[in-house]
Amino acid sequence: APHGVWQVIRTGASELVSEIPDELLVRVARDAEHLRIARELRLRSYIVVPLRARGRMLGALSLVGDATRPPLGAT
Repeated sequence: APHGVWQVIRTGASELVSEIPDELLVRVARDAEHLRIARELRLRSYIVVPLRARGRMLGALSLVGDATRPPLGAT
């Protein structure tokens, strides 16, 4: 994937999306029900950061914000 968890794990670079476009939800949804739930949750922004320890990539941490709060990364 060109974005998200797998991209962060591959590159080691954090990713911040302060406004999730509907097109992204459509692209990553597994099926119509998954898309319906994502839209219902009003997902607004996300950040994915790499988890490293002692020089090894262990995985990535994802945080997702909804429309009831300011977007992640907003100052």
